[in-house]
Amino acid sequence: AAPPPAPVPEPPTLPHPWQAFWDASSERYYFGHPTTGQVQWDMPVAAPPPPPPPPPPPPRPAYTEASYERLVAELAEVRVRPSQDALSILRRQEVTVEDLCDLTHAMLVAAGIDQIDVHMIWSKIEVLRNRRIAREEPA
Repeated sequence: AAPPPAPVPEPPTLPHPWQAFWDASSERYYFGHPTTGQVQWDMPVAAPPPPPPPPPPPPRPAYTEASYERLVAELAEVRVRPSQDALSILRRQEVTVEDLCDLTHAMLVAAGIDQIDVHMIWSKIEVLRNRRIAREEPA
């Protein structure tokens, strides 16, 4: 009489969603992927993990009434006196001095600020940018 078949070994741990199938004639497992239909004898390996997400942007300076007053003071210091309407738009959009340094001419126009005020503010943004750079340079 033929000896009884050897017991089937435990299947290996596989990456999801791979499945192990025992082949009695070769006495080894083969592997199938139910989603793709792929079948193979070699043990499947897990896909590499996705790259880590990019770091979050630096936090935006908190907008406060004091930062708005500082913005108005900085504009006045460089001899820019925008209209009250332009200042109201900047206040509604919670623009700080730091934000102002990052604005572009098109952004000022898109915010609905009058063209004369846009020109006055834009002509001085470079001065504010240069002051910010000077403040950030190591002593």
